[in-house]
Amino acid sequence: MKVESTIHFGNQRKAKPKKPVQGRIPRIAKLMALAIKMQGMVDRGEVADYAELAELGMVSRARTSQIMNLNLLSPALQERLLFLPPVESGRDSITLRGLQAVCLEADWGRQALSR
Repeated sequence: MKVESTIHFGNQRKAKPKKPVQGRIPRIAKLMALAIKMQGMVDRGEVADYAELAELGMVSRARTSQIMNLNLLSPALQERLLFLPPVESGRDSITLRGLQAVCLEADWGRQALSR
């Protein structure tokens, strides 16, 4: 016995190809993601402290502290940094150096005002 059937898989029209995103991910967005990941490593006990993170990353302890300071930003600012639009040309508009003073402001409400 032979059974034949036609199977339809929904709309067979070709989807329009999406345009690739132009530009590059801002450096500060990458550093924010790195700070979150490194804090998770410390919290889970994968590394003992920031000094061990610095050694693993082959950077100075001071640089590690600068990056980890991004975790002191309000959650809203952290989210904004993570989802910055791509940089199409030139330098990044937001730098780690420029954010250090904001990171050290303990009041999240004042952080938002000092954008």
